[in-house]
Amino acid sequence: MRLLIKLIPLNEPASLPLDNYPLAAFIYSSLWMAAPDYAEFLHDEGYLAQAGNEDPEQQEHKRFKFFVFSRIEQPGKRIAEGRQFLKPRPVELRVSSPIDEQMELLASGLIAQGVVSIGDKYSVTDFGVSEIMEIPPPVITRQMRFRTISPIFLSVDFTAIRTICKSSARSRHASRSATP
Repeated sequence: MRLLIKLIPLNEPASLPLDNYPLAAFIYSSLWMAAPDYAEFLHDEGYLAQAGNEDPEQQEHKRFKFFVFSRIEQPGKRIAEGRQFLKPRPVELRVSSPIDEQMELLASGLIAQGVVSIGDKYSVTDFGVSEIMEIPPPVITRQMRFRTISPIFLSVDFTAIRTICKSSARSRHASRSATP
């Protein structure tokens, strides 16, 4: 499930750091408002990865939170000295998870709070929660282009890639040798 969250800055000047930690903290605290035990589990432990052919001991170290979020979006905001300075108009944030219940809890926590605070040691900005909308899932087609709003985490088995590359190189070499 994907959510579009609209927030209105309540104090001026409104500024936030560019790093993601305050936004992640805001998400966890909003989850905590709806389900404290779940928020604690997600923050402290997360979900265990279930890959088919990995050593179980290595799996123990791979835990995931299963949510992603965008940066605060607002046309015309000013960025300077590692901070984003917001205009006194709504901002948008997108949060997504393959676990629908997680996003439902986030929405419930936001509604329960009504006003949320996001910031760091330099400043804290209060925001009124103005709107929470579910973004419909995209229609998936055979060929598509994507623009990500957050980094993509990718786990790669380099042994398998080396094997494929060696096999491909042998195949190309064999086809060249067979040509008179």
